[in-house]
Amino acid sequence: MGETSRARVAPTGDLLAVSAEVSDHWQVYVTTYPEGSDRIRVAPSGGVKPTLRGDGKELYFLGLDSYLYAVPVVRRPQLSAGTPVRLIHLPVQGPLDLYQSYAPSRDGRRFLVNALVEGRGAPARVVLDWQSLVGRR
Repeated sequence: MGETSRARVAPTGDLLAVSAEVSDHWQVYVTTYPEGSDRIRVAPSGGVKPTLRGDGKELYFLGLDSYLYAVPVVRRPQLSAGTPVRLIHLPVQGPLDLYQSYAPSRDGRRFLVNALVEGRGAPARVVLDWQSLVGRR
């Protein structure tokens, strides 16, 4: 594998989801963890930003077409993955942007999406010395 961009351990602790650049093309893999004895590619058309559902039975990734995909994953008797299913289009700047642009709920039924919204939103407030505010109301 080439340069690894992102690696996430499943909450169950037995799988690792990885995106890596292979021959100038981003791919998503899942492997057993920590031994790494099995490794399979789960994104036939490429992808980035993989993460695993809370129970480790489904892997999500952002396809290079900016759609979020879900892939069923089976750990035993041997590691295998099903066919990716396209879920939703994510309004991100680009599939290779620096930040994780989504987070699944533990059960995989909802997603929190970090997206730019046109227009002006409420201003952000940054408090640097927050400890001095504790207890003052």
